[in-house]
Amino acid sequence: MAVVLSANVSQPDIKKMQIQLTGFLDKDTAAFCKELWKLCLSAQSNPQGVPKELLEAKKLELIQEKVCMKKLEPERLALTKA
Repeated sequence: MAVVLSANVSQPDIKKMQIQLTGFLDKDTAAFCKELWKLCLSAQSNPQGVPKELLEAKKLELIQEKVCMKKLEPERLALTKA
């Protein structure tokens, strides 16, 4: 498979990427490329270079993990006392 992104390319060509990925992703290629392009644009506007959507998803994941750990805390304490 051809390399989709190269370090020496300053502006990636989404059409070329889509063509190169079609054999791998088949009918899902257009949707994948659209989502990838949105993430690339979001990352470009973020000073850290990370898409805002990924940062928000990670924040949500951490919050859910914290809530889950709080729910499990009484069980863990009960097991340590037994």
